Amino acid sequence: MSFQTSNLEAISDTFSSFLKAHRLEWEKSQTAPRNLFEKAAECGLLGLETPVRFGGLGAPFSDKVALARKLSEHSMAAAFALINSQNVASRLRGSDHARHHEMADEILSATRIGCTALTEPQAGSDFSSITTTATQTADGWIINGSKAGLPTRPMPIQLCYMPKQMPARDGGGSPVSSLMRASPVSRAVKSIGSLAVISSAQANFT
Repeated sequence: MSFQTSNLEAISDTFSSFLKAHRLEWEKSQTAPRNLFEKAAECGLLGLETPVRFGGLGAPFSDKVALARKLSEHSMAAAFALINSQNVASRLRGSDHARHHEMADEILSATRIGCTALTEPQAGSDFSSITTTATQTADGWIINGSKAGLPTRPMPIQLCYMPKQMPARDGGGSPVSSLMRASPVSRAVKSIGSLAVISSAQANFT
């Protein structure tokens, strides 16, 4: 398996060996321990797609796919968690808010874990069927809906919500999350419905 990013082959070999040594322990305990993310941070994998100027590897999407395939041979759950966290970090770097860049730094150092809030009780993880909406106001965003499967372990989590963005003029909504591509929702003006569950995940809008 070849990578376009310099040294990623050697880095992935090192991390693969780490996964192989610990995967059974994690499967038995059914946990994703912090040292999984700390090792990924040590290897630079939490900054996989983060631009080099921000301390990341600057890897292309094709390398992310190749890495996910390689790591999944040892632990699909660990590979998914790692890719998910680095996804949030790389998208935070696209923001013009200083706090978002601070959060990205925390994810790259494994002091904060990145997580996307996609799954819903009725829609599952079918992005085209989600019903949670985000409506922009003068002061921020109003998020309305429910998310399921959010992390509840006692560690700092940075949730990146994936709602439908509701245009201001009409009642329609697009399931294509421009919030995810541009800058994640940074602060909730008002939350409606069961989104209060974010408090159990120690996630905050700031």
